Amino acid sequence: MSITRHLLLSIRCRATALFLILSLPFHLIFVVAAVADVVVFDDVIAANTSARLRALTKGLFFPTGGQLVTFVVDGREIGTTLSGGDGYAFHRYTPRGTGVFPLEARAGDEMDTGTIIVMGAGDRLILVEIESALLEPSLALAPRQDSNPALRKLSQDSRVLYLTTLMGVPRARAWLADHEFPLSAVMKWEGGRFLDRCREDGIDVSAIIASPAVLDEAQGVSDRFSFQATDSGEKTGGWNKLLEQLQNRKNGP
Repeated sequence: MSITRHLLLSIRCRATALFLILSLPFHLIFVVAAVADVVVFDDVIAANTSARLRALTKGLFFPTGGQLVTFVVDGREIGTTLSGGDGYAFHRYTPRGTGVFPLEARAGDEMDTGTIIVMGAGDRLILVEIESALLEPSLALAPRQDSNPALRKLSQDSRVLYLTTLMGVPRARAWLADHEFPLSAVMKWEGGRFLDRCREDGIDVSAIIASPAVLDEAQGVSDRFSFQATDSGEKTGGWNKLLEQLQNRKNGP
């Protein structure tokens, strides 16, 4: 099934569910809405810098505020906060060590798992768009050739942040896990706003591998690569070739 058909099916299923919920008696609708789920957001942050971890508590369709949310980093509880009326819960966190760490948010009996990247001075961050760089274009939802071993090698001396433009974070996380890609944070691409925040925090985005449309928005990133022809970066011939190109850029002329 193509990504487009997959997304359309998901939308139709949600529309059907909404119709069924609205067909329920009012008191049952209230019960459904009061059942809170929790969603935690992946992030990339700088070591020794105060950052806001985020989670969202929600019912079937709408946010549900007033829920106690506990944040857990690398198996250690770091604090509990109350979600606001919009469903969002925030917790200030200042990481000391650097690396890639599992992140959890717990609300009652519900839990969601994610990942945070903590960047140290001199660490290189490489952005990889899942849809254009990791998905094989000719086979639905299959990994692009050599992408998995290449990402494992790349992760040895750089931090890799996965970007999603179509799949959405939950499906992207599941797809990466199913195909045993290296664990790292998954974030929805937000264009220049994300890059501006990285610069403000002193995080070095050294390269991006993405579609031409994303590369157009990634102004200021010196090394930009795509598997498609682009005027905003350099076309690469495959993951093995790309590793060579990245290594050459890292070592300089």
